[in-house]
Amino acid sequence: MDQLRSSRWQVAGFVAAGTTMAGGAALAFVAWRQGSHSMALVAVVLLLVGPALAVAPLVSRLTNADLALRFIRLARANVLVAASYAFVLWTCQLSGLIDAAAFTWTYTALCALAACAYLPWLTRQESRAHAERQLRRQRLAELKIARDW
Repeated sequence: MDQLRSSRWQVAGFVAAGTTMAGGAALAFVAWRQGSHSMALVAVVLLLVGPALAVAPLVSRLTNADLALRFIRLARANVLVAASYAFVLWTCQLSGLIDAAAFTWTYTALCALAACAYLPWLTRQESRAHAERQLRRQRLAELKIARDW
């Protein structure tokens, strides 16, 4: 029963991620057609939040600690992608390729706020996964000792 509930959460996470990313792509197209920086900002945020929506239920429901640690690394990479996009925006802004100071400032502020909330949560999840993995390794070692005795 618990495994069925876990798979439902995984499916719900992937559906939410896909819907969010599809909405972000559609909004990016509309923003491109209308030349709206505010719509483009929302589209970029939706595109970056989508993978995190798929990862969050998986991390909270995974029973395999090693797999959980891989997903945590993937989520941390997602934060780095957002930060690198902010760097590219600032490089383009300062070199004069684009003239979207408000968009660049807003995106940078949103990335900073998201990182301030998201990275501590990821750290807690990572420490829990490490503890669970250590506990499983210890139990496996005890089982091997009991079997060999």
